[in-house]
Amino acid sequence: MCFLKLQIEMEKPYKNTDPFFKRILHEAGLEKPSADFSKKVMLSIEERASVKLVYKPLIPKYFWILFVVILVSAGIVIYFVPVESFFGLDISENIFQKKLPSFSFPEIRFSKITVYGTLFLLMFLIQIPFLKKYIEKTN
Repeated sequence: MCFLKLQIEMEKPYKNTDPFFKRILHEAGLEKPSADFSKKVMLSIEERASVKLVYKPLIPKYFWILFVVILVSAGIVIYFVPVESFFGLDISENIFQKKLPSFSFPEIRFSKITVYGTLFLLMFLIQIPFLKKYIEKTN
């Protein structure tokens, strides 16, 4: 009952404007498109469809070539130049031979069911993207 009363009260202001809008629309009239409007629209759609976009890669080819050259040259330098002669430093004492404080992790044992369940879940989650791509190709 309250909803009906609210609805009637909301419609009251618009009842006075209805003849006003009818008069304005009658005076202005409806716009009519030109005779060849649909032909022009179809031509513009065909023109846009015929234009091919040329995509350029985000990282240019010369950067990848430069990156590979730097990586290969760094590998060659590291392989052929002795470590002692880097930057003119005399590294007679190997820093990796120093003793580090002993630290051992506690031994963790899992049951066979936990290992099999984890492996099954991992294989299942890995296969989902491949199955999705296969299903999308077949449909």
